[in-house]
Amino acid sequence: MMHPVPTKITTVAEFPKHTMPENLVVRADGSILVVASPQCEVWYVPAPTGQLPVEPLLLHTFDKKQLAQSFVEAAPDIFYVFTYGDAVLHRFDLRGWTPGEPVNPTKVLQFEPPAGPNGCCLLAPGVILVADCVEGLIWRVDLTNGGTSAAARVWLKHDSMNAGGGHPPVKFSDTQEVPFPGINGLRYGPKTRHVYYTTSSLGLFMRVAVDPATLEPAGEPEHLADIENVDDLCLDENLGVAYITRHPDHIIERASLEPGSSGSEAAAGDPFTDNLIGPTSIDWGRGPDDYGRVAYVPTDGGVIKLPSDGVLRPARLIRIEFAMESGASH
Repeated sequence: MMHPVPTKITTVAEFPKHTMPENLVVRADGSILVVASPQCEVWYVPAPTGQLPVEPLLLHTFDKKQLAQSFVEAAPDIFYVFTYGDAVLHRFDLRGWTPGEPVNPTKVLQFEPPAGPNGCCLLAPGVILVADCVEGLIWRVDLTNGGTSAAARVWLKHDSMNAGGGHPPVKFSDTQEVPFPGINGLRYGPKTRHVYYTTSSLGLFMRVAVDPATLEPAGEPEHLADIENVDDLCLDENLGVAYITRHPDHIIERASLEPGSSGSEAAAGDPFTDNLIGPTSIDWGRGPDDYGRVAYVPTDGGVIKLPSDGVLRPARLIRIEFAMESGASH
């Protein structure tokens, strides 16, 4: 099987130092939305088609207890953001929106404590799955009333999702810390009909089959790989691999989507590169040839773990362009 390897890493945008971008979504027009978790912010990054880096635009700031965790596009230019702390699902309608105009997100759903929404994915039209990194489970969220309201129920709870794992809390600042997350990243593979997830506390990469008729879990979760310090991920179902951000290790890992493989390997960041410090999430571009080749990654510059020189860099949005390496096997 041919393997993509990183051939070029480019800085697309820089954010203020100490910003911790947590997640992103690439829009159809190539622009990118990024959430900064402890800052409770949503940023807009123009499509990186010209001179780089581009200037990001602060799109929205949530209430101070609403840590912005993840994005999902449920319909063209209709985005949902999950916040943690004050656990809420927010709706952003960006149809017809132009940069510089105000946005007015609406509250769709309130989760009861101690819910900790983290990574999310679209399972089917109007159906979102979200990882609860505190309670160690996956919620199913069904959108109703044209997506302006929703109902949530537990989709799956499993020991492989548990929070803590003997780790200390994650400390964002002297006054702000959160429990060490359990299940974290979440993606659905429509070709393989599996949900893939990472568990930070246990260093796990897992999958569970989905019944296409009921959209319920089909069988028990399966172990795919043991990987330390996992965060979010994206899938390349054509190649049969996932790309997983190892946030404090400054590495992006590649692992097979099938059980019983030979483990995982670094796809970027080993050896260390100054362009990849604190990668938190990863998503494919939306260009016609981007899937499996061009990825966008937010980095925190060392907020969670400084690089070996002890110097904090600005938070960044980077682009990784993969080329095909012939003759490799997995």
